[in-house]
Amino acid sequence: MSYKHYYVGDSAMHSGDYEVHTRDCVEMVRIKSRTYLGYFDNCQDAVRKASDIYPNVCGCKYCSPGCHRR
Repeated sequence: MSYKHYYVGDSAMHSGDYEVHTRDCVEMVRIKSRTYLGYFDNCQDAVRKASDIYPNVCGCKYCSPGCHRR
């Protein structure tokens, strides 16, 4: 696995989940406010860290499909 910079969007999606993205994700352009989570080699660790900030967290279907819940 390669390490990547991860962020969580500061606004919940319609589902109520907060979504975790990598820095190079195509979805990052639409996220106006985000919190840097750190440099991880997997989305699970990034989601775990984001869960310390927000109650319902999942990974983006594009950049973190292993952590996406739909």
